[in-house]
Amino acid sequence: MKKEMKKKAGFTLVEIMIVVAIIGLLAAIGIPSFQKARANSRVKACMNNLRMIESGAEQDLMLNNKSATTLSAAVDFIKGGTPECGAGGTYSLAADATTGEYIANCDTHGTIASEGSTVN
Repeated sequence: MKKEMKKKAGFTLVEIMIVVAIIGLLAAIGIPSFQKARANSRVKACMNNLRMIESGAEQDLMLNNKSATTLSAAVDFIKGGTPECGAGGTYSLAADATTGEYIANCDTHGTIASEGSTVN
């Protein structure tokens, strides 16, 4: 009498452990890169919001022939209303004492430098 051995379908514990280890390794490599890209995206979005606020301030000054403006007046020229900082910062607008230009500021990311974006 010969006994027939049936092959069981499925995965062994070792195979499952190898797959879990590979997934963990890929996550360890990918998650920090994703977080860095996400942080850079928030900074760039904030700098773009600051540019829009400064542009709105210039438009308010030129359109209304004024010498002074406010953040709320500048925001009137931005489609969609007041922009929000992705990192939870708040925006302010103040005139530069030396040049008289209005400079938008985020309490989280800082201001826009003339050469490009800088983070304070």
